[in-house]
Amino acid sequence: AVVSTQSTGVYLISIASMNVKFGTSYCSVQTQWLVGRFCFFLGVLNFFGNHVSLFAMAILSLSRLINIKHSLSSQRKPYGRWNVIRVTLVSVIIIFLSLVISMLPMLATFEDFFVNGLTYSDSNPIFVGFNDKAVHFDVFQKYYGRMSKKTLRWSLIRRHIDA
Repeated sequence: AVVSTQSTGVYLISIASMNVKFGTSYCSVQTQWLVGRFCFFLGVLNFFGNHVSLFAMAILSLSRLINIKHSLSSQRKPYGRWNVIRVTLVSVIIIFLSLVISMLPMLATFEDFFVNGLTYSDSNPIFVGFNDKAVHFDVFQKYYGRMSKKTLRWSLIRRHIDA
């Protein structure tokens, strides 16, 4: 739970410092902020802390259930070296799983699940602001004619825009 508390603290301090930095001008830089690397890093950090907490609470609940079950039996085993190794191993697994799950949005394979929209430089007058798949589909539908929404992936959108 210490890792979770620290990552949440860093996340909240970072958000507060960005609030001081942007102040009332956030609306004008919202799209740059949302597609920026620092916002992405803070999102990963936030989900990492949340997952560590979630997994730790689940393991603690399971551990409590097992201890209650064993407390009712007449034969109790003393805690020893094996229990320390087991707790350390479970902690490492929790941190590893949390890190993997929180970094899934960074993989291009899962882009269609996690990306909500794209933004372009000011040199592209067709797509202004933060555009989702529906906006892209409407423009492509009018330009190309027939097009299926099922096949509209972010990689295909980028290819059409770059062409």
